Order: sequence, then C-alpha cells, then structure tokens
Amino acid sequence: MNRSYRLVLAWGLLAFGAGAAHGDPVSVQCPEKLGVSDAASAVGDWQVFVSSNAHAFSRLRIYNGHPRGTVVLDADNAADEQPANYRWTLGNAGDSLWVECAYHASAVRLIQPLPKGLHSCRALKLDTSMGLACE
Repeated sequence: MNRSYRLVLAWGLLAFGAGAAHGDPVSVQCPEKLGVSDAASAVGDWQVFVSSNAHAFSRLRIYNGHPRGTVVLDADNAADEQPANYRWTLGNAGDSLWVECAYHASAVRLIQPLPKGLHSCRALKLDTSMGLACE
C-alpha cells in the first residue's frame, strides 16, 4: 500500500468516525437568565404592568422523551445530594433524552434533545446556572 493511499484512508476513517460516533462526551449549559415577554388585557380597574426583569435559572431536568408529557429521570443520588452533585445512569433511556432548563417565576422552559447513545450524566455547577457533562 503506497503512502498517499494510506494517508487518504486514514483521513477518511477519522472524518467518518468523528461524525458517526455515538456516545461521545457531551456538555450542555443552561443560560443564566431568560427574558420573557408577557401580554395581558386589563381587567376592570386594573392596569397591566409587565416587568422587564429577566428570570434567573432555577433547575435542570433530564427527560426520557420529549418534556411535553414524558417521564422526568430522577438523579441516582437525588435523595442524598444537592443538585450540583447529581449523577444519572441512563441505561436504555439514552436514545430519547431531552434536557430542560427551568427559570424562577416563569412557566417558560428551554429544552433540547441530547445526542443518542449516552450512558451517564453528571451535573455541572456553574456560577449562576447549571449544566450537564454526559458520556
């Protein structure tokens, strides 16, 4: 096998492998604050006032399936630890996972699917937010 063929073959395996690998480490970070616009109609003598304060991060959850109506996965150590130390063993749930970031005094949540093939996650405590490190 000549040298140029080996280089092309090696490059192709690296490029294909990087894009097709499942279970690569993943890191997700919830935004620290969420701006939300509310709209309401005045009722009777009441005036509508909408605060411009952003909602601070509250909590992070992992769901097995879309958060619209599926199961929240409790951390393995939720009974014994603070949220910043949570760890999840995902088992067979690793193909349909979503992460949710919730914010104080807001019904609005930020959600996104996690890559397929993950086996475990641990919480990451950030200054004013949280994140996940998953494998």
